[in-house]
Amino acid sequence: MQSRECFRETRPLIDYLPVRSDLLVLALGALLYLIDTGRLIASNELLLVDSAGGRFRAVTPDRGFLFSRRYAVFPGLLRPSTLLIRLRWPTPISGASAAAPLIERMATLVKQLQMPRIICWLLLVEIFVAIPLAYFLTGSDWPLLLVFVIVYLQILGMAVWLMVARKTLGLTLKQSLIIAFESFVCLPYAINFHRKVFEQALHPHRTDPLDAANLLMADADVANLKAHFRRALESYQVVADSPALDAWRTRLGGGS
Repeated sequence: MQSRECFRETRPLIDYLPVRSDLLVLALGALLYLIDTGRLIASNELLLVDSAGGRFRAVTPDRGFLFSRRYAVFPGLLRPSTLLIRLRWPTPISGASAAAPLIERMATLVKQLQMPRIICWLLLVEIFVAIPLAYFLTGSDWPLLLVFVIVYLQILGMAVWLMVARKTLGLTLKQSLIIAFESFVCLPYAINFHRKVFEQALHPHRTDPLDAANLLMADADVANLKAHFRRALESYQVVADSPALDAWRTRLGGGS
């Protein structure tokens, strides 16, 4: 195997760059991870995100910035095991489903996803700590090669596990193949493997967002979420579904 010094001597075409190309590769990896971690939510959507304390918090469109008619948010940026629940509102109250079945489904998924959860934490450390250290601080290519082998073996293990467990998780073959393929071709994407499987398998559909908030969030956070709903309702100029919106205004005003 050629030494790393020989490899570095073959890079004269990019020597004009203001920073070293290996640092650019590291920055590109961080950017790809940032993009994959981000979520786009519409003005009538919100994310319930678990926090380190075990409770959930609401990430609403006003917490992000407008991008392609939706709002970009970055929940749990340094927590690859973050649980995300995407909910829509204002659904007609008569058509919304209770949150209790969703909570039960979520608890089941948390148990099923223990193995990929641990591996994704390891991948975060290996990709952004172990690989740079092996490259910059060692004088041999073997430590770097060893880390890459470990990383890909872990990704392979998660992909095989997903193919075996996909029916239990309720995922289609297409969904499973897309998640596995992205993880193989782009290492930063593999860090969010657990998050993607959880999102695809949860199926929140028309779960009532206030019901879910009351079950998962602290009282003060629920009050802040209701205030966001009130502000959003006031901003509507054209009411396409006035009975549903009127019902929501009554509900929010009543402090339910």
